[in-house]
Amino acid sequence: METLAILLLTGGYSTRMGQNKANLKIGNRTFVEKIAAELSSCGPVCLSVSADVKPELIAADYPSIVDEVPHIGPLGGICTAMRQIPADQFFVCACDMPFMRAAYLQHLIRIREQLPPGSWDALLVRDQNGRIYTTAGIYHRRLLPQIEKQIREGNYRLRDRLSADSVFFINEENLGELRNCLININTMDEYQNASEILSQLA
Repeated sequence: METLAILLLTGGYSTRMGQNKANLKIGNRTFVEKIAAELSSCGPVCLSVSADVKPELIAADYPSIVDEVPHIGPLGGICTAMRQIPADQFFVCACDMPFMRAAYLQHLIRIREQLPPGSWDALLVRDQNGRIYTTAGIYHRRLLPQIEKQIREGNYRLRDRLSADSVFFINEENLGELRNCLININTMDEYQNASEILSQLA
């Protein structure tokens, strides 16, 4: 049986927020701590960090790996994880998705189990406008040689790695209430609204 690891991306610049979103708090927990705790029931969690944008408040209960190639976005974190973590599949999640739940990943896992082995390289959600949620999906280790080649060529756009024949797409409208898991926080206003909602749910 193939193994699954959970990669939580925490090393972005967060320019619109003005501070590292990984350190934002809901109650007494940072976004990173909340998401990691929620997803840990589905597999081992590892934090992807940048050498110079490392969160000040790291979730001590979870190991971290430093991007081998810094400042190239999620593609660098995924590449480093695939090189250093002995797993076959990786659920990649951004640290600015505080509504993420284990039920979302469990739903993706159920869909994955129905697919023929070797028939997909990535399992991702796509909305009706064609937007692909690249940081809320499962990637297979089979992509590593292609990702390494893309990085060597200086192309760091994760979406450019996703051809139609290698990705199994899930329609966002079919997720029901799990669609809320895809909400990401980019501005202080969004953070304040999310804090109020999550505090009510706590």
